[in-house]
Formats: sequence, C-alpha cells, structure tokens
Amino acid sequence: MTRAPDGRISLETLKNSALIIPAWPADNVQGPSGRLHFRDGAVQISAPVSSESGKPPTGTKIVLLGAVYGDLDRDGAKETVAEFFCTVEGGSKQVVAFDRDSAGRIVTIGQVVATTGEIRDIQDNSARVGGDGTVTVTVRHDWGTSPRQIRLHFYPGDGLERAGSAWPPIITSPSESGFTVGVAPPAASSSARYTFAFRRPATVSSSTLAIEVSGATAVGSVLSDANPFNNGTVVATRTSD
Repeated sequence: MTRAPDGRISLETLKNSALIIPAWPADNVQGPSGRLHFRDGAVQISAPVSSESGKPPTGTKIVLLGAVYGDLDRDGAKETVAEFFCTVEGGSKQVVAFDRDSAGRIVTIGQVVATTGEIRDIQDNSARVGGDGTVTVTVRHDWGTSPRQIRLHFYPGDGLERAGSAWPPIITSPSESGFTVGVAPPAASSSARYTFAFRRPATVSSSTLAIEVSGATAVGSVLSDANPFNNGTVVATRTSD
C-alpha cells in the first residue's frame, strides 16, 4: 500500500517558498496570483496598478498570516491550510490548502474561502444572528486615524424592523433606503461589539439585513476611507425549524 505524502508544511518553509496562489476576489483588493515567490512570509507588489473609479485597488504586498493542519482529503496524512492577506490599508484575504506530491514538492489543492460577496473578512463573529432575534456586529480598528464615533448603516429586508428600546438614537430618518445610528468607537487597535434587536412578522419566513460601517468625527462628518470595499456585510435571516 502506497503511503500518502506528508502534507504538513511548516510555517517557516511556507514563508520562503514558491507557492501557487489562486486568483483574488474580483470585488475586493486585487493582487497577483499564480506562482509567487515568498520571502520572509511576504511578496512585495513592486508596481501596484492604480484602480479605476469605483473599482477595488491593487495591494502593495501579500502577507502569509498563518497556517493550520488537518487531513483534508481523508488519505491518512495531514495537509496544510494557510491564510494570505493582500493589503493596502485593509485588503483581501483568502485561505488556501496545500499538500506535497510524491516527490515532496509543494502543490496547491485549492482555495478554501476568500473575502468576496457577503464575506468581507475571515474571522469569527464579525456578524451573526442570535436565536433571540438580535444581530451582533463587531467593529475593529486596525490602523490609521481613530474615529470619534462609528456610524452603522442598516438596510433591512422585507418585514424586518427595529425592536425593543435599547437602540441608540437614529441619525437619519428611517426610509426605504434604511437608517443610520451612531455608537462609540472601539479603542485604537481593538474591537467592540454592538447588539441590536429586530423583529419580523410570522408571515415572513426569510429576509436579509445589510449592514455597512463608517467612521465619523465628533461633529458627525464621515471620514474618507482608503479602502471602502470591505466595510459591509449581509446577514440572512430565516425562521428556524
């Protein structure tokens, strides 16, 4: 019986290897793909392409964030799952699975997940719906100017409306295009969680809730964002069985 190759590739080896990286999502920060040579865990993008108006920008470098291991293909040997970040004041992320072939060469199995569509970041609890009809939003400050307040923009789908009395003041009048509330910002380089209650008529079995976040000054002027392509998410709601 042929023994499966050991696909556990150390982080130090990955940091200084030629790896085949899948294409970056079209709706987030762009970067090179294909065979890339990593040095000390990064690939510098020497000449970032200026983005067209309304299009995602190109990153300045690709960084290897970390790796975990598990038997992905049930062959009895572990494979490597690594996370990559294409960054420019924010950026795209993707998780990629790797293995070794019979000759010991690193081969790419494929992309596991990327920050595209409704997925705007790869981390736990960025937005979730609780069984009690609440939505919890996590906002994190990573770098740059710290806002004096956070503006959360809600765009409820069919039948979804605010519930309870614990809501912060509504900054904009509720309309078909949604509404905005202001909350205290997280401390620099940390995160804060905000929970909001919604209700939905029993006649509506499913809906969606789109949420966007922006920073603002003390007087409410919205701050410009170097990377506005990863500030929103969409939460699907449904009646549980």
